[in-house]
Amino acid sequence: MACDVFVSYAHIDDQPYDGRGGFVSRLIEAFRVPAEQNYGKKLNIYWDKDLASGTSWNPAIYDELASCRIFLAVISPSWQNSQWAGKEWDAVWTRLTKEECRGRQTCIIPVSYTLNKGFKSSLPDQVKSLQICREFKRRMSDDEFTEQVEGLAEDIANVLLRLDKCEPVDEQLPFKAKVFLGQAFSTEMTTWREKLRKELELRGHGVHEVKLLDTWNGQKMSIAIEAEIKQCSAAVHFLEKQPGPYTGENRTAVQIQCDVAKRQGGDNFNLYWIGEVKHVEPAEYPAFVKGLNYSNTGFEDLKASLLTRLYQLDHPVPAMPVPIKPQIWLICESGDRDTASRIAAFFANEKGWHALVPGVNVRQSNVSDDFVKVFREEQYFLFYWGKGGKDWVRNNYDDLRIARAIGNQIRDPQAALMVLGQEERKYKENFPWPWLRTIQYNGFDPNAKEFQEFIRQVETSWGSN
Repeated sequence: MACDVFVSYAHIDDQPYDGRGGFVSRLIEAFRVPAEQNYGKKLNIYWDKDLASGTSWNPAIYDELASCRIFLAVISPSWQNSQWAGKEWDAVWTRLTKEECRGRQTCIIPVSYTLNKGFKSSLPDQVKSLQICREFKRRMSDDEFTEQVEGLAEDIANVLLRLDKCEPVDEQLPFKAKVFLGQAFSTEMTTWREKLRKELELRGHGVHEVKLLDTWNGQKMSIAIEAEIKQCSAAVHFLEKQPGPYTGENRTAVQIQCDVAKRQGGDNFNLYWIGEVKHVEPAEYPAFVKGLNYSNTGFEDLKASLLTRLYQLDHPVPAMPVPIKPQIWLICESGDRDTASRIAAFFANEKGWHALVPGVNVRQSNVSDDFVKVFREEQYFLFYWGKGGKDWVRNNYDDLRIARAIGNQIRDPQAALMVLGQEERKYKENFPWPWLRTIQYNGFDPNAKEFQEFIRQVETSWGSN
């Protein structure tokens, strides 16, 4: 039976320190219960507590690595210097790049332990290519530790739920999206372009381009560019103060490739990027650039945006099966995750329902794409307003209404409940919430009249679907 989570770590990082138990042991003990509550099932976690420095590598580890669903890497200076952790990483990375069954792939979730900025820069490119969202330190407060653990537990549960929905799938070769790289003419943009090419080729993505000829006019350039772009799933354009040669038709090479690409795939197909400059020269093509949704926040953001887009293309979400039981979506501020976990546990234990928290993109201040998708497509919502500030519920309520809008009409959820908890505030009670609301400042009470009415609405509407 495949383990749900394989924990890769350096054993020195699990040595008792400062009167506490080992970090890795504490971490696993801390995330296990909230992850199981969010997932709704017991987790099968594998971590080799007996492998010490200098001992032979347990062959059974190969079997676990060959079938684990999540590879949780506790990245630290000791982990990077561990020959055993290196073997584990190489085995999983090889499996991930050669996986032939989409949906059964191992997902890597990296967390950091005692990493400083200088040491991060020395990590292998494969490790640096993954976003580390959960960071732990040797000395951190209990509240800081709990916040990171709760986030990790959500990450694990969300990945497993998505894998559950993807399996089984027909075996097929993995799809690798092809990318069109537009021309670059300045030194800065040329450097970016070559770095991006190496990154894409390292990851197995095909790179298409057109090498301009001095004898080409605009029409010949358009035909050549269109032939390459038609084979691609995304295009990157480098806008800059040097837009390339004019074609004799008052259009530059950059303008032509952008026009062709926009006809091919629209805005979702294209990434427009300007280097770290304040503006495009007024004498150049200002009106053209002004009409594009471009960014200029640096090469790392360009790479992250493109790789995110390619990952979505390479891992299309299959049609979701109809769940056999209701799914309740818990919307809460990060500081209220402990209460949300208790609410989720109640639904799981008393009703056998899943209670899920949408994923959050930690680099965004607004809701993530997961929130928008959930607000638009799901029907059962429980908002817990505890530590969230005055604008918290207004922002989420507005996002819900926008996501569910059809013309001038708003589709009401089939059941929605607002739980007012934590500190008593008048502005909470005065908010014009249009659906069920219960006041529970003294702690979560599943027997409250409004809470029971919410359950009744879910059961009634679910039974009629």
